[in-house]
Amino acid sequence: MIILLLINFTSLLKFRKSSRVHKLTSKLSKVQKSKALFWLNLFTIDQI
Repeated sequence: MIILLLINFTSLLKFRKSSRVHKLTSKLSKVQKSKALFWLNLFTIDQI
């Protein structure tokens, strides 16, 4: 499960590197970003 999460995370990073997606993510509010990070952290802690 952790391996799958790492694969998803790396593909997400590669995906974010494209300029069009980067513009979209920068448009997201800080609240939405922090919420996403919170849930990601919660999920990873749950898996360990």
